[in-house]
Amino acid sequence: MKYIIYIILIACVATLSFFSSSTPPDSKKDSAVWVDGRSISVQEVATLKRRSPSLFTATSKLPESLIMREVLINEALRQKVDKDESFRQRIKTFYEQSLVKILVERKMDSIQYEPTPEELSGYANLLGRRIELDLIPVVADADRGIEHLAGPFLDFSVAIRVELIFVKPGETSKPFKLFGKNYRLAVKKISEKDPQFAGYNSKRVRAVIREYRREQLFATWQESLMKQAEIVVAPSDGGQRH
Repeated sequence: MKYIIYIILIACVATLSFFSSSTPPDSKKDSAVWVDGRSISVQEVATLKRRSPSLFTATSKLPESLIMREVLINEALRQKVDKDESFRQRIKTFYEQSLVKILVERKMDSIQYEPTPEELSGYANLLGRRIELDLIPVVADADRGIEHLAGPFLDFSVAIRVELIFVKPGETSKPFKLFGKNYRLAVKKISEKDPQFAGYNSKRVRAVIREYRREQLFATWQESLMKQAEIVVAPSDGGQRH
């Protein structure tokens, strides 16, 4: 078990190092330690300490895993591991995953939404009530038919709860995404509010609606990218352009 943890620590340190700096230190002043002629910069050690302080002890300014990482890197280079196709593919995969992760994070950070007073009051009005509805797929198939659902408002998924805000009994909602498919809600019955309902947290209600709407806006952005993209599928009988 100790060996496995040790290897994980080395991998963690190596990952941080790989993306922290690709430029060797300019002078001895910039280096914290040398291992077989390879330099570990002061900045790299400081970054590692900030991100993974548990690797450092009171008696050691440099974790042993950091030194071992350099020893292993030198050995890997000696064996020309960096020339292997498997290594190149792993770097490519990690690079692509990092690109997507950063893009998604930036897009989500840029999406702002503030619930309207009507959304907040509508959601609050449904709390403590029992709802009966039909979940209707926009495109019916053998695996998806109309599903009848009934229960307390808070027992439904966030998507259904928010979409219920503006739908009265006898009405049908606009299409919305649920588990990657398009559905409508047909509301059958909304009960009277339970007199024992203890109230609600307005900040929590605001946060629930805000995050759901932000996710909707993000999904809309993804769909717009798909529509703009030129996608060519290459079946066995030739390419098909979309």
